[in-house]
Amino acid sequence: MGSRGFIRSLFFISLLGLNACNSANDGWIIISPHAELSVSSTTPTPIPSPTPSPTPSPTPLAIPTASPTHSPTPVSISGLGRFGHTATTLLDGKILIVGGFNYLGQLLPSEIFDPVTRSFSNIGSPHKNRLQHAASLLQDGRVLISGGNQNDGINAPLESEIYDPSINHFSEVPELSFETGVSSTTLQDGRILLFNTSSNYPFESTSEIYNPISQQITQLSQKLPLVFANLLPNGSVFIQSWNPFSYPLPSTFNPESQQITSIANVKCTRADSASTVLPNGKILITAGEGFLPSGDFCGAIAELIDPSQNNSQLYDLPVYGEGSTLTLLSSGKVVAMGWSAGISDMSQGTTIVVFDPETGSIDRQIRISWRYEHTASLLPDGNILILGGLDGSTVIKTNQSLIFHPDTGALEEIEGL
Repeated sequence: MGSRGFIRSLFFISLLGLNACNSANDGWIIISPHAELSVSSTTPTPIPSPTPSPTPSPTPLAIPTASPTHSPTPVSISGLGRFGHTATTLLDGKILIVGGFNYLGQLLPSEIFDPVTRSFSNIGSPHKNRLQHAASLLQDGRVLISGGNQNDGINAPLESEIYDPSINHFSEVPELSFETGVSSTTLQDGRILLFNTSSNYPFESTSEIYNPISQQITQLSQKLPLVFANLLPNGSVFIQSWNPFSYPLPSTFNPESQQITSIANVKCTRADSASTVLPNGKILITAGEGFLPSGDFCGAIAELIDPSQNNSQLYDLPVYGEGSTLTLLSSGKVVAMGWSAGISDMSQGTTIVVFDPETGSIDRQIRISWRYEHTASLLPDGNILILGGLDGSTVIKTNQSLIFHPDTGALEEIEGL
């Protein structure tokens, strides 16, 4: 979700200066990689869910035959780190990694991770290298890459691109041009809902729907502050703001009617959080920065939101901070990864938790050295690729990637290029 980028741009710029003093310390240490902690929890009374009314199945968009417009030239990126990148799971289970900074302050070309061979391969540069952008998988297997910046301090609009893995090429989409703050969501019919956030206060987002087949763009009337979005099973979109000034309530957005419906009784209003949609249509959201109505901090509290009931349930979940991730498993359980403690105690590292939202219990919990602003991608075998990110002022290298095994709590080290 690219809207996080410009909020932290000053912090990222400061990192480049810090890295000049820390370039010799570019590694990290796994703390108890196979440890499992016993965590007691209270099983809450589940919220009854109404029987959903059937929704018509949308008609998928027709898939055109791609014609290459740009074949990237492979380049060496051996051992470089990255953050501010995207990692998109392709239809064949491979992971497309695009953009980001490295520890030298450079923008990076793209890679493919093959989960079968556990190896990375270079696929060269797109037309525009970028960071803090958005990436969405299209129904035909291509990937739309939108927004971001080029580390020029200007946040000038960047043309979007589409990557076609079948012929390994990037093609420009000049009619889609965005600044840093972009959120993109693939709708049920294959169109893409895009929110593009202004870099000026109050950081309102313009919204539009893009048809990748006809290349038609439909401008929407809604303007929202710093939106990120998740598609719900009924075709509507869950939206929440990253605006630290207003903390508006989470809402649902109907792309057809453009109606926004606030979700009442949400207990923690927060910014810069992680969220995922469960198979039953509920939304799990955690980490970030936020407060309960009492004024208490709720960054380490997960909230399970039921938009159909306008209600939610709170759970203790020891994952803090910005740049956290939630990854939905096929079992319906969720792997949360984020800071082990608040910003005042970064020495506590990063916690990885396997959480069961049905029971509110923690199945497994381990701790590793500090890592945030990473990506966490579900692999076909049910394990999770943890790639890149930051460890304080150090950017974590590609060849320091990890694979987390949710069933055992084991961590597998992956050597990059």
